[in-house]
Amino acid sequence: MLLAIDVGNTNTVLGVFDLDARKAVLRDSFRVQTEKDRTGDEYGLQIKSLFDFAGLSMSQVHDVIVSSVVPPMAFPLEQMSKRCPCSTTTRARWAPTASSTPWRRSRSGRRA
Repeated sequence: MLLAIDVGNTNTVLGVFDLDARKAVLRDSFRVQTEKDRTGDEYGLQIKSLFDFAGLSMSQVHDVIVSSVVPPMAFPLEQMSKRCPCSTTTRARWAPTASSTPWRRSRSGRRA
């Protein structure tokens, strides 16, 4: 399975996908509050709780991908993805996306 994490300023959305040769199927999704001061271990525990609630197993996760506009979230999520209890045949890989760079505002206050 693939764990996709989209970190926004207010909410973080997680999607769990089954991958096969033809298509990806969304197994479940979760929305949690973005808290930039949490540690990787705290995020791991929160995600494990969400998986348990949905009847999913973190041991089936083989890839983690993160899209974020909150730079302080990069390190704890990277640490969490490296420590997650993945299957014994593969380890989760940290794959930050191109949208990991936040947009900025110009001096006039408009998006640059």
